[in-house]
Amino acid sequence: MILDTNALSAAADAVPVIVLGEYRLGIAQSRHRAEYEEWVREWIAAVTVLDIDRDTAPLYATIGLQLKKIGKPIPSNDLWIAALCRQHSLPLLSRDRHFDAVPGRKRLEW
Repeated sequence: MILDTNALSAAADAVPVIVLGEYRLGIAQSRHRAEYEEWVREWIAAVTVLDIDRDTAPLYATIGLQLKKIGKPIPSNDLWIAALCRQHSLPLLSRDRHFDAVPGRKRLEW
């Protein structure tokens, strides 16, 4: 599948700052860095970037504890993403099935 920039932007109303950081890390290691940097600048302009704030932190802790109690912890970056989803009442588009264990969040799969 090939996605145009506007198709990617249309697929997401918001992007967690954590995802932006993961993109930036990948781009920084790419031999096509300049080309991807331009792409990410255009993409960021088309979406809302959700920052972590003081309201996100308690949700991070609550979800982390819930998952620990049921024996299904997830990576810390994904825990932040789950907390932002809960904070903003947004579903998550992801292939990572470990998000299914997060209570009260809907994961959309493609």
